[in-house]
Amino acid sequence: MVVFHRPIPFGEAEVRIIAPDCSGIDSWKMDGPSDVIDASPERNLVAIETRSDNPHHSDIELRAARNHEVKQRWTCDFWSIFRGGLLFAQQGTLACSANSRPGKQGPDVACWDSQTGAKTAEMEKVTVDWHGIESAGGDLLALTDYKYVSHQGKVWKFFDMNNDYSVPQRRLIWNIRTGEEIASWGRFSMDAHRQKELWGKEAKDAQTIRTMFVLSLSPTGKYLAEGGSGSVSLYALER
Repeated sequence: MVVFHRPIPFGEAEVRIIAPDCSGIDSWKMDGPSDVIDASPERNLVAIETRSDNPHHSDIELRAARNHEVKQRWTCDFWSIFRGGLLFAQQGTLACSANSRPGKQGPDVACWDSQTGAKTAEMEKVTVDWHGIESAGGDLLALTDYKYVSHQGKVWKFFDMNNDYSVPQRRLIWNIRTGEEIASWGRFSMDAHRQKELWGKEAKDAQTIRTMFVLSLSPTGKYLAEGGSGSVSLYALER
């Protein structure tokens, strides 16, 4: 297990590797802003994001969990990582992330070999946004394919503003080993991501709000959950 600790106010971040019996295996401190974004116990890897000198980019380091040796380092588009995330797949042999392309409004998805850094798979037919990629560490990625909507509106009464925003239009399961899209469901709806918010409230007092849509795979990859803050649906995957 990986524990990431960053004091408030922001100070040195500390990464701790914890054994199943809760004993400490290793720990080290990170200089500057950083976050642990995923871990692969199968490959003894921890993915850590640090800000580079260029505010538009992030450095992604794959470090050995037991001795924090840097095995791989990539410089990635910051907004792609922020919006799509980075996670391990195929038992840690691949690292998958949102992937920006020139001329495309939002990023799609690609995977890289965690040992060599070579790109091994990509899905150009989707557009992902925040929490748009999910993995249980195996061959399957759960993706939320977003549609970008341009809305021309006026701020106050003098200024026109073109507001682009994204809404989930469909969900799909992608097998990164075969490149096959093995399941797809859902249709674009302007109200698809508006739900009743129930946090600490009686149902009669709940308000309908716009919620972030989340698609999540179980650790075994056999079940899938989808929803926002108001309701969650659970599915069993058949392969």
